Amino acid sequence: MNLQGRNLSLSLQGDDVALLQRKLGQLGYNLAPSEIEGRIFRNTTREAVLDFQRKRGLEATGVVDEHTARQINAAVDALPSERYLVSGQVRHQDGAPLGRMTVRAFDKDLRDEEPLGEETTTDDNGQYEIAYTAEQFSRAEKHRADLIVRVFSPEGRQIAESQLLFNAPPVARVDVVVRPQPPMRLSEYERLLADLAPLLEDAP
Repeated sequence: MNLQGRNLSLSLQGDDVALLQRKLGQLGYNLAPSEIEGRIFRNTTREAVLDFQRKRGLEATGVVDEHTARQINAAVDALPSERYLVSGQVRHQDGAPLGRMTVRAFDKDLRDEEPLGEETTTDDNGQYEIAYTAEQFSRAEKHRADLIVRVFSPEGRQIAESQLLFNAPPVARVDVVVRPQPPMRLSEYERLLADLAPLLEDAP
């Protein structure tokens, strides 16, 4: 966390505040969801900063200056890198496994989503496995991902997605069923072209 030319204190808002909140969450502090969603420095963020400063023997100001920011970075870097895993099977609705499908996992919240780990490809039995780390979580107030898995055809078209798994355990199994896509409805223009095609072929 590098301060963008300003100390972080009450009422400030922005990406640098969001990064601070994420790191505080990694250190075990529970912040108000409204502060997380708003990316705003308010009471619970300040209380977490004060507690961190006291425990580290820093001057307890509730303001994140360069020295406090370095201490927070060091504390996060010292955490063990816990690894998480999501695995499962991709299959057709008739039960047949689907191989050679691309699978991607995401951590989803109200605002956006972040990719987890690296995309992978199902084997001949439709099995997949994706490892990811806590650092990839997008929501600072939780210690688990809100997990969603999406499946893509070899051509890159999304063909299925799982239900959202809130607060996923470190080792999660998520099976995905691929159902037939509903036929595309032709527009009025496309239907007109289809009706006219035989007539145009006969035209001189």
